[in-house]
Amino acid sequence: MFRERLLISDCPCVNGYPDELRKQVLFFTAAIVTLTLLLNATTVRWLLGRLGLTGQHSASFIDYSLHERENTLLYFEKLRKRDMLAGADWEHVSSYLPSPVSKPMIETTSDIVSAIRLRLQNKEKQLSAQLCTEGIISVDTLRSLTVSTDDLFDHDGNRLLNNRKSIVNHFSGPMYIRLFRSTHSSS
Repeated sequence: MFRERLLISDCPCVNGYPDELRKQVLFFTAAIVTLTLLLNATTVRWLLGRLGLTGQHSASFIDYSLHERENTLLYFEKLRKRDMLAGADWEHVSSYLPSPVSKPMIETTSDIVSAIRLRLQNKEKQLSAQLCTEGIISVDTLRSLTVSTDDLFDHDGNRLLNNRKSIVNHFSGPMYIRLFRSTHSSS
């Protein structure tokens, strides 16, 4: 029994795992993490560019600039009312609040029109999905509407909302009527 204890104490192990195995696991884990970080860090910008996700829509700036200060002030007032924070230097903390926006970030009429178009497109997408779940329109119709709306979204609100040839072609009647028209118009 004493001999067995001596053998166990001579083994360079921690929690039953040999040091060599622990070093290998640590090395491979560090290598995988490092290679993953290097690969992601060097390719993420290219990937986002290819997916078209690098630019921001102008509509995202509207909501942020209009509501940032208001929401921050509301949260600031809630913090001031807390008993646990009664000893804070609120004058110093208030110096970090966002300054009032003197003019909106969108200055031109075309930017405002683009932002309104984006909001309308978003609402249209929501209503189309609701109509599909209620069974009023089919899944194919929803798909056509979604593709059309996504195409307009890709242009950041700069295209007119009535520029939708795909929808007009989709709703020009049943397939047999379109075939009948095309055969009679060609003869």
